[in-house]
Amino acid sequence: MKIYKCIALVTLILGLALCVGGVLMNGLDQLPGEAQKVTNYVKFKSFGKAKDVNLELGVDAHCNLDLELSALNGKIVYYDGNTIKVEGSHVNKDYDFKYNGQVADISFTGVTRKKETSNLTLYIPRNIQFNHIDLDIDASKITIEDLQCNQLEMESDTSKVTIKHLLVKGNTDISNDMGDLEISNLDTYNLDLENDMGNVSLVMTDTRDQYKVTKDGSMSSIHISNASQVIGNKNIDIDTDMGNVTIHFKGE
Repeated sequence: MKIYKCIALVTLILGLALCVGGVLMNGLDQLPGEAQKVTNYVKFKSFGKAKDVNLELGVDAHCNLDLELSALNGKIVYYDGNTIKVEGSHVNKDYDFKYNGQVADISFTGVTRKKETSNLTLYIPRNIQFNHIDLDIDASKITIEDLQCNQLEMESDTSKVTIKHLLVKGNTDISNDMGDLEISNLDTYNLDLENDMGNVSLVMTDTRDQYKVTKDGSMSSIHISNASQVIGNKNIDIDTDMGNVTIHFKGE
């Protein structure tokens, strides 16, 4: 009798294991196409852990911002308020939304499962001009209405990013992998642009004669005003592999 009980128990355990494994595999197979670049760690970590968020964070007007967005449909807007706010639906409950007195650390990941969509809106007070922004966007579709800072480092991987207005008083360092990046109004002193196999379209707020432009990309397509004799006080350095880069200036 004890032998039969042991056999039944083992059979039950194996059956449960197969059921759980089947559910996990079916869930992962349904990941949306634009989120395929998200790591396996995130896929497993986010499974079954979605939640809605509505949070506020008080920060200083000239702090630093570290912002990571992954597998999301999101937007960043300025508003008439005093705190950074976030409203999100169906995001991973393991997120960062904190301030240590110098850096606002904000990180959200979408839960990429079945037909559910992860959405996020970040509200930034108009009176804030960040000192340094470190922006990391992965497998996401993000629209940024406005952003202002002294220094910007941005990485975009397999994403579609649209920025309507970007003011950077100092250096702008942008790395774009295989996604699409469009900036309608870019006001910056120095721009260092690395583009792998993506598409980048920029419209500068200054005229062509303000910039000295250097470019490298023998297998790529780079479209920019031909003014080789113009040497301005500002710099644009373009390094692209097999992607496309188009830059227009004020008045063009």
